[in-house]
Amino acid sequence: MALRTGAEYLQALRDGREVYLDGKRVDDVTTEPGLSIVGRTFARMYDLVGANQEALTWRDEEGRPVSGTWLQPRDRDQLGWRRLFTETIARHTGGLFGRPQDYVPLFHLGMLDVKTDFSRGDKRFEQNIERYWRHARDKDLMLSHGFIDVQSRPSQPINETVVPRIVGRNADGIIVRGVKTVATFATHADEVLIGSVPRAGLTEDHVVYFSIPIATPGLRVVARSVYGTGNAFDHPVSQYGDENDCMIIFDDVLVPWERVFSMADEKFCATIFPRITEWAHWSILVRLAVKAEVLAGLYALIPDMMGRAQQPQSQEAVGEILRYLITLRAFIHASEDQSSVTAAGHCMPSPQYVTAGRAYSVEHYRRVTGYLHDIASQGLINMPVQAAFDNPTIGPTLESMFAGPRASARERARITRLAWDMVCDSFGSRQTLFELFNALPWTGQRGLLVAGFDLEPYRRLARATAGIGSLETAAADAAKAARGQGRDYGAVGQAFADARWARKSPTESSRP
Repeated sequence: MALRTGAEYLQALRDGREVYLDGKRVDDVTTEPGLSIVGRTFARMYDLVGANQEALTWRDEEGRPVSGTWLQPRDRDQLGWRRLFTETIARHTGGLFGRPQDYVPLFHLGMLDVKTDFSRGDKRFEQNIERYWRHARDKDLMLSHGFIDVQSRPSQPINETVVPRIVGRNADGIIVRGVKTVATFATHADEVLIGSVPRAGLTEDHVVYFSIPIATPGLRVVARSVYGTGNAFDHPVSQYGDENDCMIIFDDVLVPWERVFSMADEKFCATIFPRITEWAHWSILVRLAVKAEVLAGLYALIPDMMGRAQQPQSQEAVGEILRYLITLRAFIHASEDQSSVTAAGHCMPSPQYVTAGRAYSVEHYRRVTGYLHDIASQGLINMPVQAAFDNPTIGPTLESMFAGPRASARERARITRLAWDMVCDSFGSRQTLFELFNALPWTGQRGLLVAGFDLEPYRRLARATAGIGSLETAAADAAKAARGQGRDYGAVGQAFADARWARKSPTESSRP
């Protein structure tokens, strides 16, 4: 099975997984109110791929059609094709989902790209990385990931926290105990990738990367309360569902050796983790650009329906969202234009342009979404619900009151309530928090950009411009640097750790 149907995906979720929602055990995530809709949304995405094989699939070595999710881009054209795949999924889901089926596989692509280094030369783990890629690809699995650990005071010893760690080893595998505090969409994933992010105090028992089925004994998924519920008129996002942010509890879970990809230490984690994220971070930028397309449409529609499209405030809002959208696209295309082929033969988008683009996207997200409050104003607060329009006593008045030359009253209500869902209510607030902190806030992104950028050619150019040293040599060095830079992953990893754990205890700060 290289291509999966939506029905097959939903059936696979009925595997006895241990999921808890609002304190109660969920019998079946495909039928549970609040959880079932998002499952059906991604079942439709599986069917979308199957129905559009010419545009959304490629052929494997056996000639079978394979979802674009699993493409290993070998050149710039294939990288662009992979972007189009991500854009297609995002446009069919409003750009609302940060963890669609094509996202987590990009971390596995990153591991595959540096499999020898990532496995630290252990042939078992290197083969596991290769084998798992084929396994997930051939079954077209839906994957989640859990990298984020519990927030704790910097001075607290890590062994006093619930950060997952290895508590035992035997012939069958490793025994893992602890909690991953963020594993978005784990409720509806087939399997979950668990790994460590750079932070102070990690030991060899904490730094481990593996993937296991959600239905593994001892693995418990704790889902947060569901946002964006209601009928599709009052809450348009409810027709797509809510990708649930979950915690995963490991109660002495046995992870078979064949599912382990790497076991390392703090220093190794800081160096290697950023290396496996490059394609995934590029994908985030692509999805955000699609989300900006939806916002641009809202910014144009709402003033138009209110007869205020030509007002300066409306023009400013539309201009700002278009600037945001075009700038994101510029970063995306620049990252592809400046892509390079890795030693393993994969085409990687420029990390510098991706990081700069992500920093820009996060820094300006709250500002550009805030324009919706300005242009919709009180309409966001008191737009009638469907039941009000249907009421025979008040409905006709509301229909007349909200109708306009560009849209009926009900169309205006649906558009305005979509804006409410995206930026105002619990669903919208979660969207904002997710975008602001997904894979580091913008201040952290800025730190990664500086850490991964070689400033020395520009220092020499500035010195030469001031009359210190050869201007001809400095100009040539700067021109060479502008054509492409390498990436110091050790420095990037340290910046990542510093961004998440700005203060270290005296013991941690003295550790070599």
